[in-house]
Amino acid sequence: RAPRGGSLVAGGAPGRWGPGRGRQGGSGAELCTGTMLLGALVSDTVLLTSPTTHERDRKATAHIAGLLGLEATAFGREMFERSSDVSHVGADELVVRDLKEYQLDGTRSISVAQIETVGGGLLERRAELLLAIEAQQAHRRQVVFARRLTDVSARHTVLLVAGSDHLGEHAFGRLPVGGSLDLPGVMSRKKQVAPPLLAAAASAF
Repeated sequence: RAPRGGSLVAGGAPGRWGPGRGRQGGSGAELCTGTMLLGALVSDTVLLTSPTTHERDRKATAHIAGLLGLEATAFGREMFERSSDVSHVGADELVVRDLKEYQLDGTRSISVAQIETVGGGLLERRAELLLAIEAQQAHRRQVVFARRLTDVSARHTVLLVAGSDHLGEHAFGRLPVGGSLDLPGVMSRKKQVAPPLLAAAASAF
């Protein structure tokens, strides 16, 4: 639940809550710090659904949310909803946000960028994003350039891929259709996207 008269999300939380309005009567600074910590936890673990989530993450989230008098899932959902509006961001910028590059050897590499949203609205820009991804892959001369679009509410990822279609097939067991792969249940670049792509690239070359 949100504090009375205020948003769940941290934008100006102390000003809205006022000092002493947390369950433990913390100061405005403490409430702000606690809210930022909670935001970092639910963001890093994708609402505690990512396979990288540890039991200590769940315990810390429950503890901090309890101190703040917040419901962690509702807080995180609102946070993702607010950050999901990227309608003002150009495709060229969007496809390189939160990007990680992985070296295969001294001359070849792959990149996987990601964005986590609530809802599938970003897929309406699929064609525009695919053109930007293809341009990045050609410019960087990479084996594969991929952009992970993850709907955290549906626990579903669409992976947009430029480069080797067969690499995508080898990594995920299906060929990309129109430059994209549907990956239900995939929530982590670190655990579920990068490793199969790297393994497929290593065996293919």
